Amino acid sequence: MPGIFISYRRSDNPDAVGRIYDRLVSEFGKARVFKDVDSIPLGQDFRGHLNDVVGACSAVLAVIGPRWTDARNAAGQRRLDDIDDFVRIELEAALARNVPVVPVLVGHATMPGTADLPVSLASMVYRQAIEVRPDPDFHHDSTRLVAALRRILDPNAPEVALPSRWRTWMTALAAIMFVSGLGLAIASWYGLRSRPLPEIRTEISTPEADRPQDFALSPDGRHIAFAAKDGEITRLWLRPLDSEVARPLPGSEGAMDPFWSPDSMAIAFFTADALKRFDLVSGLARQVVARRGSGAGGGSWSDDGVILFSKFPDGIMQVPAAGGEARPVTRQSVSTERHVGPYFLPDGRRFIYSVVGNLTGELGGIYIGSMDGGAPVKLVDAANRGKLLPSGWLVWEKNGTLLAQRLDVDKSSLVGDVVTIADRTAGFAGNSASVANTGLIAFRRGGGSLRQLQWLDRSGAVVGTIGNPDSSYGDPRVSPDGRRIAVDRTVQGNTDIWLFDGPRLSRFTSGEGAEVWGVWLPDGRSLAFTSASAAGADIFRKSADGSGAETRLTESGGYNAPVSISPDGRYLLYERTDQAFEDSGLILHPLEGGGGSSPWLQTKFKESMGVFSPDGRWIAYCSNAGGSMEVYVRPFYPPTQGVATDGREAQWQVSAAGGSSPTWRSDGREIYFISPKGEMMATPVSVAGRNLSPGTPVRLFESRMVGGRDNSCSFREYDVAPDGRFLVNTELNVGAPAPIVLIQNWNPEAKH
Repeated sequence: MPGIFISYRRSDNPDAVGRIYDRLVSEFGKARVFKDVDSIPLGQDFRGHLNDVVGACSAVLAVIGPRWTDARNAAGQRRLDDIDDFVRIELEAALARNVPVVPVLVGHATMPGTADLPVSLASMVYRQAIEVRPDPDFHHDSTRLVAALRRILDPNAPEVALPSRWRTWMTALAAIMFVSGLGLAIASWYGLRSRPLPEIRTEISTPEADRPQDFALSPDGRHIAFAAKDGEITRLWLRPLDSEVARPLPGSEGAMDPFWSPDSMAIAFFTADALKRFDLVSGLARQVVARRGSGAGGGSWSDDGVILFSKFPDGIMQVPAAGGEARPVTRQSVSTERHVGPYFLPDGRRFIYSVVGNLTGELGGIYIGSMDGGAPVKLVDAANRGKLLPSGWLVWEKNGTLLAQRLDVDKSSLVGDVVTIADRTAGFAGNSASVANTGLIAFRRGGGSLRQLQWLDRSGAVVGTIGNPDSSYGDPRVSPDGRRIAVDRTVQGNTDIWLFDGPRLSRFTSGEGAEVWGVWLPDGRSLAFTSASAAGADIFRKSADGSGAETRLTESGGYNAPVSISPDGRYLLYERTDQAFEDSGLILHPLEGGGGSSPWLQTKFKESMGVFSPDGRWIAYCSNAGGSMEVYVRPFYPPTQGVATDGREAQWQVSAAGGSSPTWRSDGREIYFISPKGEMMATPVSVAGRNLSPGTPVRLFESRMVGGRDNSCSFREYDVAPDGRFLVNTELNVGAPAPIVLIQNWNPEAKH
């Protein structure tokens, strides 16, 4: 039966090792706990025996005391530098066989650094350690160790229900109140006054991040996890708050929106296709449940081992933290809203969550929901995700300000006045703050995510700008004559299409819902665009000078976005995405002669962002048919020719190692696209009859384009003018994001 191997030095805190061994034997049985002092058979080669035993175990505990790294033999040589050292052999065997190695710090030892270890053991510094302190803390710490080992030995076992963090907190509070009361009595005896602890604010810097809103404090207030770049790859990072060093976690590639287990021993996070968990003791990540959908929407982990998470269009889902089938808890209108940011309340039966517009991102408010499916109760209008402090304050963000108000959990209502915790917050559409059970608060300082429409030449040099910097520009499109620019812009919470005509900027659309993704007709006299309504997202046409009424071009059946119009103005090519934002295809709609829409390319894969060639004979588009998103070209046959496009026609791959957001040079001799690294690429093409020959893609320049490294091909944040200049929606503050601010001892009553 797989067991636990204890690696230790006899000269380094043997009493702690003995107590740990006894505790593990009492929990798991002597047959499952191996300690070398009495377990190596006489006459056997200890190297081979240790290798065999370690390989048969499910976990290895590296017990590290104050003298562990510097222990020396009779000749004065450091034992770790001796290839025949027992401890070194044991740990090398475990690391080589990918057996989880758990550093256990005893005697107030600290984790050694890479410089303290031989190269073969250097990876140990990236293993999450656990400290086992002497009495009076030994029982508490060894219990945490036992719980973590149970997850390693049987990862599929149901989560063991832990005591409610709220009850634990209340017990601690009662003890604190008793001690505080005693202290006040003594202070009163001596004529003294008790003073509240001062509020302290500190900042934490993090590496560059595509999603700087993705961070979470551990419930015990000892760590913070955040998603950030590790080279070119986004990973989850972990930083102890008593250290200045953060480290990336293996197996967390593509991590988004982290949240913690209630015992602070595991971190759950989202990737593009799964909800996963990283166990700090084992150092391993594993899948909780597969998921598909649009982005991440936050999650929460209860004391009873249940995870709530957001999945569009289903609503808030629940799944066992050990893995299993996900089931819906809330129901949402797929046309108008998304349920995000679930956060368990202390009773483990109710939770708070937020409602946002599925296209607009408009904040619909914070609600209390119930695991039994009871009717939700609205708490706050137009607010970002809420979190609850143990002191009873509900914390949320609105318009760049972090706010709080007391929550009467029993009555499901807010009471008292709203108070400001901080202003100049980042104001992200997703996670805005994190709280710990200790009362610690974290938020990201507003750094000003400004965007600038810039003209770039073929080398990437800036040769001009359009308008002033703005935080909301999106999907810029140059008119056919190169004189006007259509761009999405959000003002006072409403997203519309705006037009630049020289230095003048004017609103083009003004509907109640989001109106986005404008595409010019070839004559430049009108635009097609998407308008979101309660029924879905449909495409309309409107005169560029604002005169006349809007004309509906499509009927709801998902989310419809115009992507290109044929050069002769006869056909609109648009992208239709299903209501779950999972599958999309390219649809053709006649703009002349009547008739309805018909699929141009619709397969079991995602096809998107199609664009007609200047002569109208070809369409470049994105597809993930090969696994990753790439750019392809197919010939275009008008529907009148009776040639169906079902995915089996001739096609040519234009990109070589991933690509998205294609468009054509004005003469049709090159196709531009964006690489997964955010580079502007150009592929030369030559045409002979109905055959097209793409050349080798060439890197033109590295851009700072909004979403440039998102290879999903869901948008195009650049366009090409008739004279060959590139109009790029550029991020002005690329690099390390604004710092995370930690607030200790926040107590608004103390200020009054």
